Amino acid sequence: MEVRISVDEGGPHELYALNRWLTSTEDELRDRVRVIRAPLADGQMVAAVEALSIAVDAEAVGTVLASSLAAWVKNRKNSAKFRIATAERVVTLDFATVDEVIPLLERLYLAR
Repeated sequence: MEVRISVDEGGPHELYALNRWLTSTEDELRDRVRVIRAPLADGQMVAAVEALSIAVDAEAVGTVLASSLAAWVKNRKNSAKFRIATAERVVTLDFATVDEVIPLLERLYLAR
């Protein structure tokens, strides 16, 4: 299953930060995270990050992703809104409170 994370509020720098967090803190996720870039616009030399795609093929990986996202949110000073999507479902998360992260991700993952 693919989990795609994009930013509704906060900008592409939030995705860069999340990508660094997921690939540097979790061995189980390191080779599963892929950066999706927006199409290159006229005059641009580098395309902006549009989303992160995470390959989740086992319940343990889904749990690691949920736990890692919760830890990332705890270590942040500002809030952002993210859209987390699978083929079957889309959930928008406002990371103002970390207590919302794990239950929503588990619900998203278990709905497959």
